[in-house]
Amino acid sequence: MQKQWLIIACSVALFACNSKTKNTGADSTEAAITSVALVKDPFFTKQLKGTVADQAITMQILKSSDKTFSGYYSYDKIKEPIKLWGGVDSAGNILLHEELIDDVDQYFKGKLTDEGTYEGTWIGPNKSYPFKLKVVNEEKVISFLVTHIEDSAKLIDNMANSPVGTVRATVLWPVAGADDATLTWLRNAITQFDTKRDFPNAAAYAKNYTDSFVTHYRGENDTTGFAEIAAEGGGMSYNWDEDNTTEVAWNKYPLLALERYFYAYTGGAHGNYGSAYQMFDLSKKKELKVADVFKPGFQPALSAALEKSLRKRYKLTPDQPLKDNLLFDNKIEPNENFFITDAGVTFSYTPYEIAPYVVGQIYLFVPFSEIKDWVQPEYLPKQ
Repeated sequence: MQKQWLIIACSVALFACNSKTKNTGADSTEAAITSVALVKDPFFTKQLKGTVADQAITMQILKSSDKTFSGYYSYDKIKEPIKLWGGVDSAGNILLHEELIDDVDQYFKGKLTDEGTYEGTWIGPNKSYPFKLKVVNEEKVISFLVTHIEDSAKLIDNMANSPVGTVRATVLWPVAGADDATLTWLRNAITQFDTKRDFPNAAAYAKNYTDSFVTHYRGENDTTGFAEIAAEGGGMSYNWDEDNTTEVAWNKYPLLALERYFYAYTGGAHGNYGSAYQMFDLSKKKELKVADVFKPGFQPALSAALEKSLRKRYKLTPDQPLKDNLLFDNKIEPNENFFITDAGVTFSYTPYEIAPYVVGQIYLFVPFSEIKDWVQPEYLPKQ
């Protein structure tokens, strides 16, 4: 391997581990929970609360590099999660763009501070509103350490201009907000999702991503005759790239939702990507499936509600068939890629799952009020 950086971010401290696991200890874990140094901390995931204009909102924000930010936010009255992505402009403003539909760009533009605030202007078409948010450290909000790792490897060790495979991973490690038994269960559920293994700490879990990628990269590529392939212009497709990022989509006891984003370029015209969700009921120590949330026979009602949401989101009239206008088929079925809030459910469909690649990942929110007869009582909004 040509280079490897393993960085464990404990919010107020940065531990450069040189590919070795480092026990951060109780003090650094406590610092990660309480730190609000949003500029100084190299990586973090935090929950912020505040207002846009006079509307209360809650935001989940992940800093996965100096220039990379993402997350979710929702208006507290509606509780529909809206995906955010962004970075830093030349003036040091953090730009968080809402998931784009119909080329309408709506975004937050503001400054982070080491006092735990994010303040600036929400900007939309022909309108703008001030916003001010502040980190909240609530007792039953799960707190995470953020571990980021990068690695690259030559495909052919003794070749100066060898193709290179590059991998990045950002993982979350629960450290507070629940009792020890729940935190241990949650850590194992997170790592079992894509590795079918338990890990002793975040560093070991993160390193598994890079080790697996390098093994796969070198094992899957036959380099016989590569010099001739490169001379004919075919070498670029051997430069593989992979990114794995976990972030918080919803974090309000007892419900916790994590997005598991994956991107991979393994040759061809373009890379493939998609997000899968893990939905937890912490009070039960249970990873939820659709059948846990909805009553038997829910499929027709939920399918109709998803179609309504799709038509609204993509501005399709009632008489426009879904097939050919957007989807591969004229109906949309619920899948297991979902998460719930205390007011509704979001279903997500990866590229090629129900629509062409160009449509991108599809996110559809259905308020529980529209399907309340089919929702298990324990997950309906509390009066």
